[in-house]
Amino acid sequence: MLQSKTKFRPVLLLLLSAVLLWNCTSKSKSKEQTDNTEQTETREPTDDEIQEIGRVVDIEDGAYPMFSVTIDFTRIKLQYSFGFNVEESPLDVEGLYALKDKDVKVYYTSELENLIVDIVYECESLLGEDAPDQLEEGTKEVTGILSGAESLSGDLPSEITVTPEGGEGVVIKEFITEEMTAVNGKEVTIYYYSSGVTTITYLEELKD
Repeated sequence: MLQSKTKFRPVLLLLLSAVLLWNCTSKSKSKEQTDNTEQTETREPTDDEIQEIGRVVDIEDGAYPMFSVTIDFTRIKLQYSFGFNVEESPLDVEGLYALKDKDVKVYYTSELENLIVDIVYECESLLGEDAPDQLEEGTKEVTGILSGAESLSGDLPSEITVTPEGGEGVVIKEFITEEMTAVNGKEVTIYYYSSGVTTITYLEELKD
């Protein structure tokens, strides 16, 4: 009888191992399904977002985490390219590219942003070789104290502000350079223009 128990012990151990392995695998799959569900969870647009239906026809890399996503809006017969920050979305890069040639629900914002043309301190441009030879008609100008340029920008442009004496500050998006940090808190003149910027805030594949 002792021999019989000894004989079946390896079999029992194998069965126990198989049950434990199945249990762990089942939990892993369940967690993965939960994560995928969270990533594709739908939401309603906010008051600031515009909702449309279209097809993703092109995706281009920008300065990470930014991408350019072109969507064909067949209903209004228009193709348009949007900025898309993948780090502000449940989608990762692989998930974004998986939407190529797919019909999607898209939410986006459209707002005016001030973009720099030149920044001048004591009659000298701080843009070096990137300084424009001449200013185009319609370029705006503001002279005042520069703030927000305490440190260099990362992958995305930073917001700097020029505040004229007794006036309201003008906020401008720009990649901050060492030359700009050196004059932070001093009086500069910035030439800039305002442009409409459209940014995707939410993408969801439409299922049949």
